[in-house]
Amino acid sequence: MWKKIFSVIVVAFVGTAEERQAGKEISLPKLFTLVYKGPYNLNQQETLATDYWLRTICLTLLTIVGLISVLAHAYENNLNAKPSSEESLLCYQQGLAQTIPLIKDHPDPRLQQLAAFASQVKWRQVSTKQEIQQLAPGSVWFAVIDPQKINNHYLLDIQVPWTNVAQIKPIGVSKTWAGIFLIHETSHLYDYYGKIPHLKPSPRQIIESEVRAYQSEIKVINLVSQGKFSQKIQETLKVYGWGKEQEILRLYFTPNAPEMISIQNQLDNTTCKTVSKEERMLRNVTYITALGFAWLEKNSQNPQEDKYKFIQSMYHQVLAGKT
Repeated sequence: MWKKIFSVIVVAFVGTAEERQAGKEISLPKLFTLVYKGPYNLNQQETLATDYWLRTICLTLLTIVGLISVLAHAYENNLNAKPSSEESLLCYQQGLAQTIPLIKDHPDPRLQQLAAFASQVKWRQVSTKQEIQQLAPGSVWFAVIDPQKINNHYLLDIQVPWTNVAQIKPIGVSKTWAGIFLIHETSHLYDYYGKIPHLKPSPRQIIESEVRAYQSEIKVINLVSQGKFSQKIQETLKVYGWGKEQEILRLYFTPNAPEMISIQNQLDNTTCKTVSKEERMLRNVTYITALGFAWLEKNSQNPQEDKYKFIQSMYHQVLAGKT
């Protein structure tokens, strides 16, 4: 019985001995010419060869579909993979180390200040809020938190009263964007620790700090991409021709829309691919902010104030409690 079952399986996958022999004698290119004769005009050998090649083509297509499915599943698993705190800390350290040299001699004084300031920031892994509280107030810190023990839904965050500590949730992130994201957080640390009254930033000061952080982050992306990022931003504005900055802000609500997917793919190509869903989300926020800022620089009579309103609107409508 088992022998019979096995023979049926063999025939289903590779055909009978006669079909295989006919397939060897009649090549696939020759088979195409036989199609014009019509199925009723084929002799026995040609019919066997046709069955053999049809089976071979179908199996090949099934194999390709199977491989695509396996690769897609592996890619999805990779996007969902969570690095350890140690891996995350190392990635961010290396990312920042390769970013600082790009900005330390930049003509923009703000970037020079951030490069010097980032070099002074200390690193620590923490597991409790108490450990964050105990970090020396006379220093500034990048603290990679343990998400199992510290309930913080933000991926990158600076909280009152610990405004000298940037809390980093371990996520999969490319080294390139780890450095970019940390320049954003360094900008906040620089503001809160050095400029804004310690421990009590006002709502206005928080949003203004966010505007400065995004402006610095966008400049760093442009340096990393050797100008390709800003060029693609301008091209995107021309293609879509948005009439109001609020039309750009609406992209936050439709991350899976064809329009947003097309934009993110084009902007991704200026730096590197994402390695996780969390990085995808953070980068999309930056992309849409960059588009909004670029639109305002072209169309607003008071772009800096309108950038403040853009970020304020973004916070109120989208980001509160979601990043």
